[in-house]
Amino acid sequence: MKRTLLALGLILSAFASTPLVSHADESYTFIVKKQEEKAKTRWSLAEWFETKEKMKLQDMWLALHSPSIYEFFLGYDYVIATPSAHRVLLGAYASVVGLEGRYETQPYGDTAALFKLRFFGYHVQATHISLGVGVRNRIDPTLGAYRNGILNADAALYLTRFWGLGGNYEYYLTSTPRVNASTVSGSRLDLSTFIDFKFFRVSAGYFTESSSDQTPVLLSGYSIGAKLFF
Repeated sequence: MKRTLLALGLILSAFASTPLVSHADESYTFIVKKQEEKAKTRWSLAEWFETKEKMKLQDMWLALHSPSIYEFFLGYDYVIATPSAHRVLLGAYASVVGLEGRYETQPYGDTAALFKLRFFGYHVQATHISLGVGVRNRIDPTLGAYRNGILNADAALYLTRFWGLGGNYEYYLTSTPRVNASTVSGSRLDLSTFIDFKFFRVSAGYFTESSSDQTPVLLSGYSIGAKLFF
């Protein structure tokens, strides 16, 4: 009997020496954490509708603030050379591909059409690098009409949000035969600086053009111009 009472006393002493508050805290922490984990993975129809509404609002915001993939421009340059000339430019882009055309008076009646691919940059009216191929039709007052294939590269670099530098290089492949059966090739480099006033741009530049004719020709001059972007 004494042994039984002694054993019971030892058991009670062990329980008494164990902090009940600590056990309670551990149990509470375990239960709360378990409930938090369940809440993280719990799915409800109300939350699904709430998430769907948030996604709809985000899509509307993106639609309002994302730029259109379509871009158009219309430009005019006054070419200060000997003789002076007028140049009209136009372009239409859908994402990274586009079509450009131009018409230039003096010293030749000059028209050109280009297919462009922009592989760096989001827009024409932004920092970008583009490559293109096309064709140029030119009417020489003495040797008649001829046609050249064009290899084109152009780039723009914005130094600030509204001011930048531009460059355009064209290499003219050997032309179709002219009246005297001769052919001609050449190149042209345009360098410019520009300022954007939202959708309106003013620019000033320098150009040089060379041709490998029977008598090589080197033409250079300046240009001032404006563009409208849509």
